[in-house]
Amino acid sequence: MYKKFFLIFIIAVALFSFALVFYLTDPSFNTESLKKTLTVDNLESFDSISSPLEITGQAEGFWFSEGTFMISVFNSNGDLLAHEPAIAEGSDPESISFRAVLEFSDPGTEEGNIVFKPSDISLFKETEVEIPIIFRAFQEGEGIENMEAVARSWIEENSLTFCWDGTDLFLLESREVECEGFEFCYEYEYSFDSLHAGYGARREQILTQVITPHKLIVSVAGGRVVKAVTDGIFDEMTGEFTEE
Repeated sequence: MYKKFFLIFIIAVALFSFALVFYLTDPSFNTESLKKTLTVDNLESFDSISSPLEITGQAEGFWFSEGTFMISVFNSNGDLLAHEPAIAEGSDPESISFRAVLEFSDPGTEEGNIVFKPSDISLFKETEVEIPIIFRAFQEGEGIENMEAVARSWIEENSLTFCWDGTDLFLLESREVECEGFEFCYEYEYSFDSLHAGYGARREQILTQVITPHKLIVSVAGGRVVKAVTDGIFDEMTGEFTEE
């Protein structure tokens, strides 16, 4: 008697498993079908986001493996900015609450995507849910302050003249300008002093030790420095004098 019930139970489980796998691997189970099994509480298409980004929502049980599935942040170039697990916070297999916190630095582009990927990718034939977003640092009225940090960091790490012997970097003025190919572009004018005359890395030059004041104009667009010129004559990005 018990063997009969046990056999029926095994057959029922097998049929259910087969039906589930068939359903999830069927070509008709595409991204649109998968979206219906995932609910995000605090994120919609083309929302503006910043770091750290907290995401909460609910998903059906098959999204998870050992209580997690992965969420990633990409910029529009396809560069991975963050990749963290969504942690299950419920036990109902039909709708499990989850929470994830993603941190990222300079996104490099104005737009990007949040990607939700089920843990067992083999069941879904690489199916994933994407939500397009805008990085808040590039929104009009906010970017000019946020992008100044990008400009200053670039100068301190990459400007050939300043990195050689520059001191006393000081922001004189910031303004929004037009840069071809970018919706938002900001220009920052700095002053700094060099301990020697000249420009760039002066390794093989005979140097005059005299404090030399400079003005450096840096343009930032798409989350990166696109132009940097000292005193209107020296390109800090190429290490060459401009033609002007």
